[in-house]
Amino acid sequence: MTMHLLKLNSTSRTFFEKLRSGLLECGFEQSNFDPCLFIIEGIICVVYVDDTIFAGSSGEVLEAEIANLGIFSDRNIHSFQLRNE
Repeated sequence: MTMHLLKLNSTSRTFFEKLRSGLLECGFEQSNFDPCLFIIEGIICVVYVDDTIFAGSSGEVLEAEIANLGIFSDRNIHSFQLRNE
């Protein structure tokens, strides 16, 4: 049981580190006050466990940034690529 819990903790940490490095690579800045908050002009991104929430000033701005992260793109723009699963 303990090994299973340790693996779950490690998996969450690995996911967060991969997401963090990808967001930073794409120009987001990590908050100094909350490490799960990322900001880029007009958009905030909040990460909670394995959920990611994007909020922005307009739908067009959000769609453009999500496309930049790779969700609608067939080509890999960055080492990080967001997928809709």
